[in-house]
Amino acid sequence: MRDVQPPIFINGNVLILKFNFIISIILILKKFFFSKKSKKNNPLLEIDQFTIFSSILVSILSSVLFWSIGPTIIDRSISVNILEILNQANHTLEIDQISESFSRNYLSNNYQINKRLEEQIYLSNVVKEDQNKYKISNKGKMISRINNFLSDFYNLDYSILEIN
Repeated sequence: MRDVQPPIFINGNVLILKFNFIISIILILKKFFFSKKSKKNNPLLEIDQFTIFSSILVSILSSVLFWSIGPTIIDRSISVNILEILNQANHTLEIDQISESFSRNYLSNNYQINKRLEEQIYLSNVVKEDQNKYKISNKGKMISRINNFLSDFYNLDYSILEIN
């Protein structure tokens, strides 16, 4: 079975946030440590606080948007997996064939389940108690309540989440 890697979107956002922090420190140092004389010679050094703040905010929001839409959807989306199954088949498939291929490729060996559990442990939403026993944390319960509220608010069908 493949090893579960750390969640890419978390590590990616952390790297981008570190980069934004370094850039903001550089901009602030540039703003406050260059003398007025050098500003007259170089208009690029004329950076106001609004520009610094908006640059940081836009950069952070862009990175969160990218990591929320890009790799996360490709990695988790059932629709994307179905498209890839049909693309690789190169011919028409019946729904049973698609379902069987999806189950075999996406759900085999508990890889996806282990990956999601490790991610939730990393985020402190789930606690691993014993070798193969997991429990939701208080933070996880709060997030679950928020998800349920949003599902009710937007009238989404989350009946697939019911435990048999």
